[in-house]
Amino acid sequence: MSVPVRNRFEGKVALVTGAGSPRGIGRATALALAKEGAKVTITDIVADNVKRVVSELTEINQAIGEVADVRNKDQMVQVVERTKEAFGGLDILVNVAGLTRPTLFLDVSEEEYDLVLDVNLKGTFLTTQAA
Repeated sequence: MSVPVRNRFEGKVALVTGAGSPRGIGRATALALAKEGAKVTITDIVADNVKRVVSELTEINQAIGEVADVRNKDQMVQVVERTKEAFGGLDILVNVAGLTRPTLFLDVSEEEYDLVLDVNLKGTFLTTQAA
């Protein structure tokens, strides 16, 4: 029987986008990274969500949060820069920000389609490029 590895991410710096949802994958990922020793930056578009999750994270390890929209290249470049300034680098990027609409395919408007692609695809592209 093997012993579980602890602090696998000690000394590493992680950025997790879309980490503000109370029961979301981003929040869970950020908490898991912090518990394993990573310093974590999170982003979300809702300021209260960012504050709440950062409060949880700082009970475990160093963390900062940024209100940012992954669809905005300048904002994501700033997030990466602030992360590097705060923690001395960036080792791990987890692109979680995303959305879906509970709409039947035939009822999806062009605006809804564009929004989903902008967040889920373009946002991942811009964030990865910024990192």
